[in-house]
Amino acid sequence: MTNPVSARPTIPDWYPDPRSEAPLRYWDGESWTTHVAPLDLGRQLAEAKTHRPWYKKKRILGPVGVVAVVAVFAVLGQIPADSSTSSAPLSVVHSG
Repeated sequence: MTNPVSARPTIPDWYPDPRSEAPLRYWDGESWTTHVAPLDLGRQLAEAKTHRPWYKKKRILGPVGVVAVVAVFAVLGQIPADSSTSSAPLSVVHSG
């Protein structure tokens, strides 16, 4: 990676603003954009990446999954057997 102040960087990322208008400015790989950010952007991005939605947290998903499986088995256990599909053996009739 090159020094963004003296030469153009090649990788799209946040770099020190060459215009000194803001602490950081975004380089899109071809030119400087109008997007600027504070110096603590790295910390903010790290915090955003570590934040997980409620449905991805194991302490929520695990118990909800267990309850769902138990409910499915409870419902399946209460379904009456259909009389047309009894397990009685079929008799074979020989004609002769």
